Amino acid sequence: MDDVAIIGVGRSAFGRFPGVSAIELGAKAARLALGDAGITWKDVQFAFGGSYEVDNPDAVVNFLGLTGLPFTDVYNGCATAASALTQAANTIRLGEYDLGMAIEHKPAGKYDSEADHVAQPAGFAYVAPNGQSNQYGYWDHSGGQSFWVFYGQYALMRDLLFNHSYRPLGRYEFEDYRSYQSTGRTYYGRDEAAGTPRYGSQGTATADRYSGSSYAKSGGFKDSKYASKGGNYRDSRFATPGASDPNADHSPKRFGSGSSQPHVSPPSRPSSPRPSFRPPSSGRRFGRH
Repeated sequence: MDDVAIIGVGRSAFGRFPGVSAIELGAKAARLALGDAGITWKDVQFAFGGSYEVDNPDAVVNFLGLTGLPFTDVYNGCATAASALTQAANTIRLGEYDLGMAIEHKPAGKYDSEADHVAQPAGFAYVAPNGQSNQYGYWDHSGGQSFWVFYGQYALMRDLLFNHSYRPLGRYEFEDYRSYQSTGRTYYGRDEAAGTPRYGSQGTATADRYSGSSYAKSGGFKDSKYASKGGNYRDSRFATPGASDPNADHSPKRFGSGSSQPHVSPPSRPSSPRPSFRPPSSGRRFGRH
């Protein structure tokens, strides 16, 4: 069967809804699609679902009904929605089922007014305000201190964002970041022991991460042909021949001092007044020759 059609579409409202989970939003979109198609959830024979934030999008059946239909989870990065829809269409083309559904959830993202226009340490953007949690982790309050903890499934992402040298973020450090970020300034942190910035290309965290790399051990940028090098004009290919010879005489010279003949001053000439000449002037009128 090659004649596959979309007979119903549904979408939840765009925005943020505190207290409403991504699974619940998916169930709402599914109900809207069912109503648009004029069918019920019991009529659906199979489903594909995907989400960037939810590991088990098939749990949406808890809100729609446990009918026993096969529900396959799909994840393909930014192409998750297209992949779920394609798999649903291909399943019908195979002739095994006649009616299916594809459900996909997108992350909330940021509004234009919330977007960062100044470079910041990447990992801080995934941390929730103090006392709150999000899909990436939570604040651990123990021993009189507060530290941000990433969930286990985001350990690889955490290590990549912090150059494989993640150290638990304390509440005070995060508040400093929020203060800089809210005023449009780049946050570099501060390494109290070294008295230098912690983040950025000159930060101690970056230096510690790459100090053992072959690039750093080989001298880094200073050995590049594009690096600034010491020297003077005599090293240039445009310099006077012999200027680069260390055995040559490089002492200051005056014009003519290198001549083998004695210097003779030109004879002086008696000064006399020079006659001045001014052509006679006469009046002119336009058109007269």
